[in-house]
Order: sequence, then C-alpha cells, then structure tokens
Amino acid sequence: MDLFLFHHDRYRYFYNCSKYTAEEWTSFGQKHNAAGCVSIFLASISFVLYVPCIKVMHEPEIWQFSCYKLMFLNGIVDLLGVAGGCLTGILSLKGVVFCSYPTFLYVAGTFTVSQYGTQQVISVLLALNRCLEFWNVPALTGLFEGKRIYAWFMIPAIYFVCMVFFTVSCPFSSIVNMWMFDPYFGIPGIIDDKTFVGIGKVQFERIGETKSLKRQSSSRKESKPPPAPSASIQHQTKSYIFSTWSPYGSAALMSYRSSS
Repeated sequence: MDLFLFHHDRYRYFYNCSKYTAEEWTSFGQKHNAAGCVSIFLASISFVLYVPCIKVMHEPEIWQFSCYKLMFLNGIVDLLGVAGGCLTGILSLKGVVFCSYPTFLYVAGTFTVSQYGTQQVISVLLALNRCLEFWNVPALTGLFEGKRIYAWFMIPAIYFVCMVFFTVSCPFSSIVNMWMFDPYFGIPGIIDDKTFVGIGKVQFERIGETKSLKRQSSSRKESKPPPAPSASIQHQTKSYIFSTWSPYGSAALMSYRSSS
C-alpha cells in the first residue's frame, strides 16, 4: 500500500492497464458460475456458524483463560478471510481480471495477504501458549496471564500493519480463479521474462571457470585475475538481479516488456 499511497507514479508504472481497452481487459476474464456459487454458499454458512462460536469465547467463565483470548482474536481475523470467500465467489461470477477494477483489487489483494499472514502469527502465539501450559513452568506460564496477554496482541497487530504497507498485493484473477501476485498472468501479449533461468546457468559456468583459473594459477604460482565478463553477460546479470530482487516481481518486467 505504500506504493499506492505514497509513490503513485511507481504504482501506475508497475500496475498499469494501458495496453488494452476496458472492454478488451474484460474479455480476457472467465466466468466460473459453479465455483462462484459454491464459494459464496460455503463462506456464508461458515460466517453464520462462526459468529456464535466467537461470542461464546467471550463469556466470562471462558474469557479468563489466555488461550481463548488468542482464539477469539484468531477468530476475528479469520472472519475477514471467510468474508473474502464471499468476495471471491462474486468475482468468479463476474469473471474479472486485475484491470477490470485495478484499484479495488489492489487494495483487496493487499488486505487478503495481510489477513493470511496475521492469522499465521496468531496461530504461532497460540501454539506457544499451549506449549508453555503443558511445560507448566510458572515463570513462563505467567507471560500470558492477566493483562500481559494484551501485550502479545500487539505482535499480530503490528505485523498486520507492516503487511498492509510493505507487502506486495495479491489481486484476484478469474483466469485461474484465485488470488495471485502476478496481476497479468494469462493475459495474451504480455510475456513473463524467464531469462534469469539461463543467466543462472551462465553465472554458474562463470564460477566454475573462475575456480579452474585459480587452480591453474596456484599450480604455476601465478596470480592472474579471471577474465572480465563480456558486455552481454553484464547486461544479462542486470536483468537477472532486477527480476529476482524487484519487490514487485514479474509484474514489473511484464509491464516494461508490454510497453516496449
């Protein structure tokens, strides 16, 4: 979200929809009527059954146990995921791709990833809480007792905020009927750059060549530096580093290739 909120020019570069018209983008989508209806039905049933369970955890005789407080928090976060199941069904029925609703899907994809990651953090805390209870070490068990448990709540809260602002969005695409990091997957005319596979081989061969030269130099007691890589290899290495370390992955490369 930091890209969308504070660096909107970069956001429009990495997540642009200028290659096709709105009608053309819509034509790439695939409607999944059966899967969409099933997703909405199951998510709705789960949501209705989930709410009473969470309410019971907040009863005074249960709320005094720290594990149920963590389970309550986990349930609240999980409800967001269940609601996302309804949203997934609606998007499946409409057959949308990223550029059908770019802003909405970017924001929704960001919160989807953040919700999932936060739930994993809470699950780890719950597992730690249960292990400490089983070990029955008073000094450790007291870490979750009383109001100390609310200090632990800050860990998933901070993690959620960091995920929202600093993670890569995972928008929905009806082409594969799932949320995925590549917003242009399956779109014709946009090619993912796979050159890093070949570049990796070139680099490994270069490493082997360097080691061979070192052995020859040591046998002749000479210290000759390995030959400098050619301009083409240097150019390929730049592409390899960009495709590997760019925080926006193949979307950035595909956006660049489509505009060239």
